[in-house]
Amino acid sequence: MVIVLVVLVAGMTLVAGQSVIKSSRDSLRAGLSSRARYAARAGLEVVMNELGHDENYAGNQGNRHVGTIPGSPTLSYDVTITNNVSGTQAITGPNNIQVEPGTVHLQSRGEEQISQTKTAVIGMIGIAFRTQPNFNHGAYASEFLSVEDTEIDGWESANHGWYSQRPAAFVSEPDPDRQATVGGHAALPSSIRVQGSSKLDGQVIQGPGATSSTSTTTNPRTTSTTTTSPPVAIDSSATVASNPTISTDPHGTKVPTFRAPFHPSQVGPRQVIRPSPPPSGNGNGPPPPPPPPPTLGPGAYQALEVRPDAEVILQSGVYYFQDEFTLDKAKVTLQLNGQGDPVVIFVGKEAKILNGSELNKGGNTDEVQLCFTDEIVETDRATFQADIETLWDTTTASRITAETFGLNPPSTFEAEYSKLLVDDSEVTAAIAGSQLEASIQNGSELFGAIMGKDVRAVNSKMHQDLSLKGARLMTGADWNLGGVHEVKI
Repeated sequence: MVIVLVVLVAGMTLVAGQSVIKSSRDSLRAGLSSRARYAARAGLEVVMNELGHDENYAGNQGNRHVGTIPGSPTLSYDVTITNNVSGTQAITGPNNIQVEPGTVHLQSRGEEQISQTKTAVIGMIGIAFRTQPNFNHGAYASEFLSVEDTEIDGWESANHGWYSQRPAAFVSEPDPDRQATVGGHAALPSSIRVQGSSKLDGQVIQGPGATSSTSTTTNPRTTSTTTTSPPVAIDSSATVASNPTISTDPHGTKVPTFRAPFHPSQVGPRQVIRPSPPPSGNGNGPPPPPPPPPTLGPGAYQALEVRPDAEVILQSGVYYFQDEFTLDKAKVTLQLNGQGDPVVIFVGKEAKILNGSELNKGGNTDEVQLCFTDEIVETDRATFQADIETLWDTTTASRITAETFGLNPPSTFEAEYSKLLVDDSEVTAAIAGSQLEASIQNGSELFGAIMGKDVRAVNSKMHQDLSLKGARLMTGADWNLGGVHEVKI
């Protein structure tokens, strides 16, 4: 009996030892796989960062990006890149995967080198794509939209050419598909306002925000009723030529966030454009023709200032004005390359288009794309409020600043935003900025569309180009990585 027990105990000990060894091996294998998985994911993120600087990036070794994890020389990644961001039709990637236009297919191999003969390998695949604005509306605000004494209508430049002025008397477009729309997220009461003698040939779109509600509270002594104002407020003096006047979009519209397309070290000096001096004749015959306006090539600059009576030509390509883009009684005309490439203007802090200035007058609305990168950083509440009051009336500015203050306690207050002021001027463009504070005022006229955080139009005209719906614009927005999953490599 004793011998049997000894044999049983020895057998149990052997099984337990084998179990411990197997468990240790499983734990080691899991740990190695986890590290290889980390390397594969890191490879995807590294390439995403490269795409943020160069949308046509294709790798550092042919069509691959190869590297190791800093501080961990045994951890490496190898990412195969199939870049179709500029394509017009699908191309074939690894394993006959079809890569759609405007996207980049990434296949990452993460590896942990255990020894000279052993490795742990994990594969990951993802699709990189841009966050692009969807210009479904003539004016859209993520927080606050105010239309005051302003006329808004719509037309399609692609089908009907240049905008033809409507009759002096406001006439509604009978086809709903050719009507304009304005709207916003509508997260707070009266966050979309159509005021005064405004005339909208179309509809107000209410996003996935708050709705009006009424609640009644009863206690032994009193009964109180609280009514929350609806998110859309339309004055009785305003005209909204649609039935119904308000529609709800449960998904809303995403206002994109843009990043500067150039590194700060690449930013050149401020550019000041002055009017050309009048030509002088020699007294014999007519004076010579005036010199052509100067041309400013694509690139990164601290600022652009076009002074009164001056004109500057911008070319197809990407511009970045780190601080300001200012037109004062001035003109910007375009020199396009004939291949459909637009003039894409990134503004870091503020754009001012003033005193009868013209930006792309008579051009197509998609030829100028004005993107704001929200680089004003303000940590002082009083300074922030004073800055907002330069664009908005005092009452509305107080509301906007109060909402911002509510989200940022005094001890940690920081606001990041950008500004656009169009005053007594004409702009033909598509405009967007995630934290953009915009005011279009004093007889200004906008052809195209605008999106921002807070948008105001007062005593102006806005003509929504319906052809912008679904257009692939503003490719300088942030990259997203979707459909990430593990694969066997």
